[in-house]
Amino acid sequence: MFRVRALVNWFIPEFLQQDRRMSRRARSFIISGMFLSVLLIFYISYYAIISQWQFILFIVAEVVMLGLMFLLRYTGRLIALTNLALAFFSFLLWFQTFKVGGIYSPHLFWVSVIPPMAFLFAGKKTGLLWSLITMLLTVVVFFINGDLLVGETISLLSLNSLYYLKAILPFFIYLTIIILSYEDDKIRDISFLEEANKKIELQHGTLNEQFQEIERQKKNIEFKNIELDIINSDLTASLYYAKYIQNLILPTKGEMELLLPDHFVVYMPKDIVSGDFYKVFRVDDIIVLVAADCTGHGVPGAFMSMLGTVLLNHIVLDQKITDPKLILKVLNKEIRLALNQENNNTRDGMDISIVAFKNGTDIMTYSGAMSSALLVHDGELSYLKGDRIPIGGKTNRIIEDFTLVECQIQKNTMLYLFSDGIVDQFGEDGSTKFGKKRFQSIISEICSLNMPDQKAMIEKQIKDWQGEYQQLDDIMVLGIRLA
Repeated sequence: MFRVRALVNWFIPEFLQQDRRMSRRARSFIISGMFLSVLLIFYISYYAIISQWQFILFIVAEVVMLGLMFLLRYTGRLIALTNLALAFFSFLLWFQTFKVGGIYSPHLFWVSVIPPMAFLFAGKKTGLLWSLITMLLTVVVFFINGDLLVGETISLLSLNSLYYLKAILPFFIYLTIIILSYEDDKIRDISFLEEANKKIELQHGTLNEQFQEIERQKKNIEFKNIELDIINSDLTASLYYAKYIQNLILPTKGEMELLLPDHFVVYMPKDIVSGDFYKVFRVDDIIVLVAADCTGHGVPGAFMSMLGTVLLNHIVLDQKITDPKLILKVLNKEIRLALNQENNNTRDGMDISIVAFKNGTDIMTYSGAMSSALLVHDGELSYLKGDRIPIGGKTNRIIEDFTLVECQIQKNTMLYLFSDGIVDQFGEDGSTKFGKKRFQSIISEICSLNMPDQKAMIEKQIKDWQGEYQQLDDIMVLGIRLA
């Protein structure tokens, strides 16, 4: 049984075997072909003695049947081969019917097999087509051959009653084989479906486990997100409170207006707290103005700004040091000492500008560390340049003293102190910085305006330039009308 099934499967191409429906049809085609081939061998041996023309006819039929089976193996064109087989065997059967008995011929039993074979091998459309053809041919035979018994037919049928048995018995055997084959296919399909259902159930169980795992992971992620939200809320609240403390150490609006009556401040931290800070001191009749940009931004920058503020308060207010270059020298020493930079490689520090002027005089002094200031008189811009030495940080240069720049304050003079956050800000294209030239151009345009308008114009220019691009650093600009 297994060898026969293996032989049947050998004739069926692999791509047809992968399709359950086409595989079933192809197997029926091959089983029918094998049965008919064996049957034809029997008829060939039988007619070799009694009828030469039938002997030749059945040899041709045997060759055609075997050829069709091999063609299926190498072409896989089941429907085309089915139509070819049905056409040939219809011709063979009708020829036999005309030759032996007409409408009384036992071969009409085999004619009735043609439509079921068409349905079984090739499907509904082909089956309907051959049903119609078979019915039409049956009607034609009835009208042409109904009362006609040709030549040898009368004597053959009357003398040999076994003729019907030899023609009809294989017909029923064939039907039995086809039915058994069909039932076997049904059992195999049921087994296949049961196995497929088991696999689906197994996969469903696996998917259900995976789904449950995903649900667990989802809940864990939701829990982690809640934790992160809580942590983020706590950190944000802490940062806003740190901002509140940082604002306390900055000069109040009242202090700024008292000591610098005509001024503006643009103060834009990148994060909640800032590494930029500014201070204004009054020691006797001397005003000291400080603008500093600490290393980093956010929390690290804010720590440095707190340290710088405390040290500046000690230097200016406690030690009464008002000389800008001396303030920088002492501040540098105190920063390096506070951060133990003689014994480590930290680069933390600050860039800073310090301005001092005495009430009742027109002289202003300036010193800067890695920073500069912009002085504008009657629309004419000039830079007050500081030393290329930072406060704190790692440096191989021995700092003996900072440079002091002294200049005379004239009427219509504006002073601008700023951190590098504004000139280093990239625009929305992400490739071009704001730059010093653009900053100078804006200052030239607005220097004659009142302080609120100047502040508004600078903030607008920054926002327009930045667009949707993120702010890269803290931004601070101080503008003071000196005279």
